Amino acid sequence: MAAFVLFLPYYSSAADEGLVPCTGADCHISDLGELVNRIITFLIAISFPLAAVMFAIGGFMLMFSGGNQGKIDTAKSLMKSSVLGLLLILFAYLIIKTLLGVLGLGGEYSWL
Repeated sequence: MAAFVLFLPYYSSAADEGLVPCTGADCHISDLGELVNRIITFLIAISFPLAAVMFAIGGFMLMFSGGNQGKIDTAKSLMKSSVLGLLLILFAYLIIKTLLGVLGLGGEYSWL
């Protein structure tokens, strides 16, 4: 239930515009770029709350480990993985955005 509340703003914004930017016969190849852009934007947007939830779960696991070294290691691993995963997503986005800008594709019709 808490995850639904966290992701509710993203679901409502997707419902306003829709995932697919066109319908039926009015679809063009440029709409494919817009579709990819909307999917990537949505996935990056949900990665932040998801990483925060995973980090919090790791924190609770660490607090309630009771001194058990196996549980402490699992909690630390979960926290480390959530931070590294978020950094990986951000750096991948930054690299692709930079490369598209260098190649001259970062303008109006950019996929990102």
